[in-house]
Amino acid sequence: MYDNNYINIVMELVRGIPLSDYLIERGRIPEDYAQVIIYDIMCAMKYYHQQRIVHRDIKLDNIMLTGLESGDPRDIRVKIIDFGMSKLTRGKKKINLQTYCGTIDFIAPEILEGNNYDCSCDNWSVGVLAYFILSGQPPFYGKSD
Repeated sequence: MYDNNYINIVMELVRGIPLSDYLIERGRIPEDYAQVIIYDIMCAMKYYHQQRIVHRDIKLDNIMLTGLESGDPRDIRVKIIDFGMSKLTRGKKKINLQTYCGTIDFIAPEILEGNNYDCSCDNWSVGVLAYFILSGQPPFYGKSD
């Protein structure tokens, strides 16, 4: 009997470089590369959101890049990794967050406030990530978390 509370997990060995390391090497990423990277991330997110999965920890370290060897931005492919904080949702129902999770620079405001949220929290994180890779610095600064 198939139980809808579980999903099949396929794991693959990803050879590449974390986006964080690539950013450290370059300082910031040229717009043509950033466009491909963000587009690939959004396509992957669309797929797993359609599968009712919310990642909840999109950040530079959880994005792996492959295809950089050619020097052509069209060859870049993105792999989203580390689904350890991900959550399987039930349709359009919002998740009732009971624990604080994610990485502070990329967390959506509704998570910080402890409100109910849905997959849109991943969209916020990608927006922060896009700013980070285009400018080479985080979009927000503060004296504390």
